[in-house]
Amino acid sequence: MSVDATIVAVGDVAFQQMPAAATLTACSEWSARWRDAGPCVVFGNLELPLTSRGTPADKPVALRGPPDGAGALRSMGFDLVSLANNHALDYGPQGLRDTMAALDAAGVAHVGAGVGKQAYRAEIRTLGGARVAFVAFSSTLPRGWAAAVDRLGVAPLRVHQSVYLDGALQDEQPGTALKVSTWPDETDLRRAADVVAQLKRDGCDLVVAALHWGVPPMWLAPYQGALADYQRPMAERLIHAGCDAIVGHHAHVPLPHEFVDGVPVCYSLGNFYFPPFAIEHPQEGPVTPGLMDAPPPPDLGHGTVAVLRIHQRAIASVEVLERPTWPDGD
Repeated sequence: MSVDATIVAVGDVAFQQMPAAATLTACSEWSARWRDAGPCVVFGNLELPLTSRGTPADKPVALRGPPDGAGALRSMGFDLVSLANNHALDYGPQGLRDTMAALDAAGVAHVGAGVGKQAYRAEIRTLGGARVAFVAFSSTLPRGWAAAVDRLGVAPLRVHQSVYLDGALQDEQPGTALKVSTWPDETDLRRAADVVAQLKRDGCDLVVAALHWGVPPMWLAPYQGALADYQRPMAERLIHAGCDAIVGHHAHVPLPHEFVDGVPVCYSLGNFYFPPFAIEHPQEGPVTPGLMDAPPPPDLGHGTVAVLRIHQRAIASVEVLERPTWPDGD
């Protein structure tokens, strides 16, 4: 099959210290192999702000990395990152502003964050003759973090939740995990679908959406399955609006991918480069007992790479590969 261009999508990327020189070299060589084959974009999720300033959010895990990390991302071969996630504002608006400025200076494009409509802005690239738009949204969203007219934030795709308690089951099996039902917020979903549809009307051949969504498996009742209720309906709406591929992250483990009406949906690509982290500022408010002590699944930290091959201005094939193992042990 002839290939005109390639999109290489990866999962979560976060580092509190600069990556080892050997890792920078290994990742640069890895990304160069894709570029050597033809036009290519490497797209990942930057899971922390790059800043030495700001005030930490009062939450179980607040992360940040060095401002020079933007240059490291460029060296690793990243063309584009999503900022639409639950850590973008871990060090407040100042931290996010610093991150965006550092990425701009390093030549790494970013989507999914800004003031008001800027958060919904697409990065549009011409790849192998196709106009490809990249957008990003987050369903994992602390309150007050959604972009608004006068507020720096991330592009929201919020979710409603309810808990079902079976009285008979609880009598017989006290302490059983409750069933959590979830569904997309209609206003946010309509807005995201409108963004996708408008990009198609404006002449984009392909729209690729990065979604920060789902639940890490150690915090999910096993009988509920790997996906939250809201994920497949959310994907379907975006696909019906014209989305050509969905790449997901947040669960920190690889999850299955499927095709919905012929469109690839990668629910979680897992971690691409995410060394063990330290909590710089512990949460001061109440913390759910045992939250951070839940035993991790054996594949926590593993990752995959979605390779989307473009031919004649369409996604002609999809391949999901194991990500490389990095020299500094991630």
